[in-house]
Amino acid sequence: MTMIKTSSRNQIDLLSIAGKKAGIMITVNSILLTILIPLYASYIFDFSSYIIPINILVVTCGFTILFALLATRPSSNPDDINNFDQLNSGERSIFYFKNFARLSKDKFVEGANELLLKEVSFEKAVFTDLYDVGVDLDRKFTRLRWCYTIFASSILLTMLSYIFSVIDNSTR
Repeated sequence: MTMIKTSSRNQIDLLSIAGKKAGIMITVNSILLTILIPLYASYIFDFSSYIIPINILVVTCGFTILFALLATRPSSNPDDINNFDQLNSGERSIFYFKNFARLSKDKFVEGANELLLKEVSFEKAVFTDLYDVGVDLDRKFTRLRWCYTIFASSILLTMLSYIFSVIDNSTR
C-alpha cells in the first residue's frame, strides 16, 4: 500500500509540474507575441528584410502556446459510466474523479462502500485509478514535449533566418 501511495503522490506532483511548465511556456510566448506583433505592425516597412524571421517567430510562438494550452487542458471522459457494475467490480475506479463526477452522491457512497467490502475488487480499482491518472499524465507530458520541441525549433529557425537576412542585406 505504501508503494501505491508513493506512486499516486508522484503522479500528482508530476501533474503539477506539467501544469507549471505549460504555464511558463504560455507566459513566455505570450510576452514574445505581445512585443512582436505591434512592433512588426508599426515597422513593417523598416524591417521588410526581416519579415521571414519575424513571421517564423510569430507563427511558432502561436503553435507553442496552442500545445501548452492543450497540455493544461483537462481531459474529457468520452465514456459515460452507465454500467454501475464496472465500478463495483473494479474495472473502472470509482475513486477516479472522471468516473464518479456524474454519479449522484448516494450512488457514489453506495458504490464506494460496496467496493471497500470486496478486497480483490478494491485493489483492482486502486490499480485502475493509478493507471488512469498515469494515462492523463502521459498525455500532458507528450503535449508538453511537443510544446518545447516547437519552441526550440522556433528559436533555431528564427536565428538561422535572421542570420541569412543579415547576410543577404550586407551583400546588397
